[in-house]
Amino acid sequence: MKKLTKLISSVVIFAVMTFSVTAQSVSVTNSFGGNTDSLSGDDFLIFDRSGDKEDTHISDRLQLDVTSKYIDSRVRLDFNGSGNKDGKNSAIQTRGYVDFRPVQPLNFMLGNAFFTKWAMKHGYLQALDDNHVSSKLCGNNGAAVLFNMAGFQLSAGTGYESYLDLNLGASYTLPNVFAIGVTSQDTTNNNRSISAYVGLLAVENLTLNAGYSYNFMAYDYLPNCEHVAILSVGYKFADFGLFIAADALYDITGKSYNSTTEEFVEQKDVDGDKYNSYCAVLFAGYDVNDKLTISCRGIAYNADKTRKTIKNSHSFIIYPNFDFKTEVGTFTAGARFYLSKNGGYKGFTIPFVWKYKLKVL
Repeated sequence: MKKLTKLISSVVIFAVMTFSVTAQSVSVTNSFGGNTDSLSGDDFLIFDRSGDKEDTHISDRLQLDVTSKYIDSRVRLDFNGSGNKDGKNSAIQTRGYVDFRPVQPLNFMLGNAFFTKWAMKHGYLQALDDNHVSSKLCGNNGAAVLFNMAGFQLSAGTGYESYLDLNLGASYTLPNVFAIGVTSQDTTNNNRSISAYVGLLAVENLTLNAGYSYNFMAYDYLPNCEHVAILSVGYKFADFGLFIAADALYDITGKSYNSTTEEFVEQKDVDGDKYNSYCAVLFAGYDVNDKLTISCRGIAYNADKTRKTIKNSHSFIIYPNFDFKTEVGTFTAGARFYLSKNGGYKGFTIPFVWKYKLKVL
């Protein structure tokens, strides 16, 4: 698997460099700092409940985007220096994809990370500002072919794992009315995941997405679950520069897939009590002017993707922050506060990112 991963990475990098010569658009984006939302490492500064600070965490992300008549591609280099301030345990990761379009309706995807390429907009989580892997028509990586015409997309592909994991997807959008789509990932395996999403497009400035996922794959604030209901709503007050959004993900049956027994078993906390996991998110962002945006995100959940939880433990994250655009890039900073129902205040972090984009062509 490692050899195949390296091969795909090498092919993607070579293709990107080759087609950069005749590209219509080439841009380089660099993000420096520490922010778990946008970089691979920890937040820039971390303080415990007593106010004691850990070592400063530094990460960097260098990204090359290339667009031409027949190619869309991206290569991303992530440097995570959070492990140790002397850099000995730093991690470097190279990811990317190539989307080749030899004829208008067909797209051929190859890469070890597709990011949000061909992710369904009606599967977008607006308050979290993210797409779960179940909303990605081509899956998360590997090789895929996608047909795209007149608002209709149909895809088939496989990841680069050592076993066959067929990924299928279909989506249809009727402009200004609705959008609907379905994905089946790892279809040929016992732990297959099947998801469906629908979005309302008929109301101006309102985005309403709903979804359902069978064998939902673990997410930051939700573990693997047998059945999950998903809802995301957002509204933009265009005249005021205000955007508000809310997401909700709920584990319907309180069960998860056990790879050892190949069955769905009840999720239980450390006390042996069954529980249904959930994640609820609220977001508000306000454009003060063309350069400054202030926002706040609140998250409530009772189990993260590692399924580490205790009885009746409800955790909360409150994250006020700002984005400030300058001639030398955009600066993002804020404070992320962590709380729990049983333990109260647990500490806070200071995320910080300096993002600069340079258009070469």
